[in-house]
Amino acid sequence: MAARLSLFVRAEFSMELEEVSTMTFQKYTDNAPTPCHLVLFKVEPLQGIGVLDFAPSLGLVLTDRMLGGVGAMVDPDRPLREVEQSLIDQASRILLQEWVENWKTRELLLPRLLGFENNPKFLTICDPDEEVKVLKYTATMGDVFDRVQLVLPVKMSEPLIQQLTADTDVKKKDAASKKSLMPTWNTAYDGVKLHVSAVWDDVEMLSRDLLNFKVGDFLPLKSDSFDRVEVRLADRPKFIGRLGSAAKRSAVEITKYIGK
Repeated sequence: MAARLSLFVRAEFSMELEEVSTMTFQKYTDNAPTPCHLVLFKVEPLQGIGVLDFAPSLGLVLTDRMLGGVGAMVDPDRPLREVEQSLIDQASRILLQEWVENWKTRELLLPRLLGFENNPKFLTICDPDEEVKVLKYTATMGDVFDRVQLVLPVKMSEPLIQQLTADTDVKKKDAASKKSLMPTWNTAYDGVKLHVSAVWDDVEMLSRDLLNFKVGDFLPLKSDSFDRVEVRLADRPKFIGRLGSAAKRSAVEITKYIGK
């Protein structure tokens, strides 16, 4: 999720999903860590407003790098300045764009920022008893190790989860259908011996040359003949192979199924 942002700031910025939990919006706001920088966003055409909770310590390091610095945090306790808040908005757009692209939905998802808040008690995006999904990421940049959280109301996350579940069910059904169409082996044929031969069927000679053919003469072959050995089962061509050796014995490596 952070690959594009790393390229944008030309520095290592990594994120790892640590936990996904479901809780009421009231519980989230009561337990939200402070200080915080809460970016409000909407994802078209989904309903609801989400929150991208950016730890200020990460914001300070990130904006220092975006302003041409080395990505260091000098004063971790100071509030974010206006220019830094604008730069965090740029980073948030990149993170959200990469996040929505990971869903591979049938409809194009377009994230849009709506503003920010620095006190979770003032958030009014959901009713207090409404459930939200909280995706907690551990983010690292330089020497700073802190949180980035996505808070999604159910009306925003549920359509994504339903589509993901539906796509998974379709894939499972397709796999089961393909498996049911595959022929099954009849064990009654386990002991049947089958004649297997490896031949070159594209070797041509004039009939008058065959009259003079004798022991010790060489049979001319094309340069690619060793890669085009035809393997037959009960005299029926089935595979193309490559002539070689295995365990000090001549062998043919199967390279293609022809199934004539």
